[in-house]
Amino acid sequence: SSDLILKTVTEYYNLSENEIIGKSRVKEIAFARQIVMYLSRKLSGSSLKTIGMKLGGRDHTTVIHGYNMIEKKINKA
Repeated sequence: SSDLILKTVTEYYNLSENEIIGKSRVKEIAFARQIVMYLSRKLSGSSLKTIGMKLGGRDHTTVIHGYNMIEKKINKA
Protein backbone atom coordinates (compact mmCIF):
# COMPACT_ATOMS: atom_id res chain seq x y z
CA SER A 1 0.00 0.00 0.00
CA SER A 2 1.07 3.59 -0.46
CA ASP A 3 0.99 4.08 3.33
CA LEU A 4 3.56 1.31 3.77
CA ILE A 5 5.68 2.78 0.97
CA LEU A 6 5.62 6.20 2.67
CA LYS A 7 6.58 4.66 6.03
CA THR A 8 9.40 2.62 4.51
CA VAL A 9 10.89 5.55 2.57
CA THR A 10 10.74 7.86 5.60
CA GLU A 11 12.55 5.27 7.71
CA TYR A 12 15.17 4.61 5.02
CA TYR A 13 15.96 8.30 4.52
CA ASN A 14 15.57 9.09 8.24
CA LEU A 15 12.84 11.67 7.63
CA SER A 16 9.46 12.22 9.22
CA GLU A 17 6.22 11.74 7.33
CA ASN A 18 5.51 15.43 7.90
CA GLU A 19 8.73 16.34 6.09
CA ILE A 20 7.77 14.20 3.08
CA ILE A 21 4.21 15.50 3.02
CA GLY A 22 5.22 19.10 3.70
CA LYS A 23 6.10 21.87 1.28
CA SER A 24 9.88 21.76 1.72
CA ARG A 25 11.88 21.82 -1.50
CA VAL A 26 15.17 20.82 0.14
CA LYS A 27 16.89 18.45 -2.29
CA GLU A 28 17.04 15.42 0.03
CA ILE A 29 13.40 15.72 1.06
CA ALA A 30 12.18 16.34 -2.50
CA PHE A 31 14.12 13.29 -3.72
CA ALA A 32 12.61 11.06 -1.03
CA ARG A 33 9.16 12.43 -1.92
CA GLN A 34 9.76 11.56 -5.59
CA ILE A 35 10.76 8.03 -4.54
CA VAL A 36 7.42 7.72 -2.74
CA MET A 37 5.63 8.95 -5.87
CA TYR A 38 7.45 6.49 -8.10
CA LEU A 39 7.00 3.47 -5.85
CA SER A 40 3.37 4.30 -5.11
CA ARG A 41 2.60 4.42 -8.80
CA LYS A 42 4.65 1.32 -9.70
CA LEU A 43 3.81 -0.95 -6.77
CA SER A 44 0.41 0.07 -5.49
CA GLY A 45 -1.08 1.23 -8.77
CA SER A 46 -2.67 4.20 -7.00
CA SER A 47 -4.02 6.97 -9.18
CA LEU A 48 -1.97 10.14 -9.66
CA LYS A 49 -4.63 12.15 -7.86
CA THR A 50 -4.64 9.76 -4.86
CA ILE A 51 -0.85 9.84 -4.58
CA GLY A 52 -0.86 13.64 -4.77
CA MET A 53 -3.49 13.90 -2.05
CA LYS A 54 -1.53 11.60 0.27
CA LEU A 55 1.55 13.75 -0.28
CA GLY A 56 0.13 17.02 0.96
CA GLY A 57 -2.45 17.78 -1.71
CA ARG A 58 -0.06 17.93 -4.63
CA ASP A 59 -1.35 18.16 -8.18
CA HIS A 60 -1.30 15.08 -10.41
CA THR A 61 1.18 16.82 -12.72
CA THR A 62 3.63 17.08 -9.80
CA VAL A 63 3.31 13.33 -9.27
CA ILE A 64 3.96 12.72 -12.97
CA HIS A 65 7.08 14.90 -12.77
CA GLY A 66 8.36 13.07 -9.67
CA TYR A 67 7.71 9.70 -11.27
CA ASN A 68 9.52 10.70 -14.47
CA MET A 69 12.53 12.09 -12.57
CA ILE A 70 13.07 8.80 -10.72
CA GLU A 71 12.51 6.76 -13.87
CA LYS A 72 15.20 8.82 -15.65
CA LYS A 73 17.64 8.21 -12.79
CA ILE A 74 16.93 4.47 -12.91
CA ASN A 75 17.42 4.31 -16.68
CA LYS A 76 20.71 6.24 -16.44
CA ALA A 77 22.21 3.75 -13.97
